[in-house]
Amino acid sequence: ATIEVTWPDGTTDTTTVKPDGSWSIPTPPGTPSGTIEVTATDPAGNVSVPTIKNIDTEAPQSPVVDPTNGLYVTGKTEPGATITITDVNGNAITCTEGVIVADALGAFRCTPDTPLVADDIIYVTATDDAGNNSRPTLVIVGKLCIWVEFPVRAPEQNQVVVGHGFVPGETITLEFFSDPQMVGSGVADSTGAVVITFMVPKGTPGGVHTVRLTGEQSSPHMGYAETTFVVEVRVETGGSVLTSGGNSGSAAALLLLGLGVAVAGITFRRNKVEA
Repeated sequence: ATIEVTWPDGTTDTTTVKPDGSWSIPTPPGTPSGTIEVTATDPAGNVSVPTIKNIDTEAPQSPVVDPTNGLYVTGKTEPGATITITDVNGNAITCTEGVIVADALGAFRCTPDTPLVADDIIYVTATDDAGNNSRPTLVIVGKLCIWVEFPVRAPEQNQVVVGHGFVPGETITLEFFSDPQMVGSGVADSTGAVVITFMVPKGTPGGVHTVRLTGEQSSPHMGYAETTFVVEVRVETGGSVLTSGGNSGSAAALLLLGLGVAVAGITFRRNKVEA
């Protein structure tokens, strides 16, 4: 029998059935997605009833991949598409979940068997049910970052701490040093960022102090993120205000100078009485 395939654009191709009953016709390059019609014609010229099938020739869009710190690779693509992740050398990165297939909303999540590290480059590709491959999405694995909004604060003033590179949705705790104490917590948003505001504890001594962000999921693999800022303490000295912490050496010098003037005044008055 002779097989004839009519493609979505109206063009046709034919082939002859093999002795074992099988046949195949390659899809012409550039064929659009749509319905195809297949008929079989026997040697006597009898034509079969057409078989109608849908054909998908369009590749999925490149996956949208969330920022990652290497613990998970998540994102969105065509629903039902299979996700493939490779390193910069083309080696497959396997996931603890096994084969990764996007859910009905197109979301996917991979937990690499071996966590990725900062600055690793990976490529994420989606393959639909018809075998069409998307263009790969390049992703650079990030690292935990932290900074503070104010370089100098005083006790009982608010400080704002910003972190990036955490796992979306994980809980992050904020510690304040020199005497370690937890002063706040937050949940990383969909980009892995968190913002936590806390009040510098009353009685904190002047000087350089450390703040540290720890992620419940990220930190066992990546450690913590920390930075410093200066706590400035104001000291009232008889009508003037001295500060310590931001420039403690200058404050101490001013304080000693003030004490020296006071001592000199006392000595002068006592000498005058004795005279």
